[in-house]
Amino acid sequence: AEYMGPSTLITDSDSEFLFQSIPPVARITKLVQFFIASKQGYSLKTLYNNALQYKESKGMIFYIKSTNGNIFGEFFNQVFQTSEANYIGNDDSFVFTILPNRQIFKYTRVNTVSYTHLTLPKK
Repeated sequence: AEYMGPSTLITDSDSEFLFQSIPPVARITKLVQFFIASKQGYSLKTLYNNALQYKESKGMIFYIKSTNGNIFGEFFNQVFQTSEANYIGNDDSFVFTILPNRQIFKYTRVNTVSYTHLTLPKK
């Protein structure tokens, strides 16, 4: 995947807000934007394929802008990949909102539904 420049969805200040919650082992000095749905299409398979180039990375921030302007997402402590295991991440992963309000939602161990289910259809 080619470098696509700085994010057009979140500001440097938003990035700093997110970095404060990322575990130190996963912090990176430079974000690489490798997928933009409005430019590359709305294919989960394309997202996975682009992420494969960064499979040695210690984490990934995934964010979405909704049709009503809200921005939200998740930090995963590993990069998206296809696998038979349908879940990625661990207790270090978290979900967040940027707009309308900045908030971090860490894993609380209150329930067992804590991981994101991401699978690709079988061919």
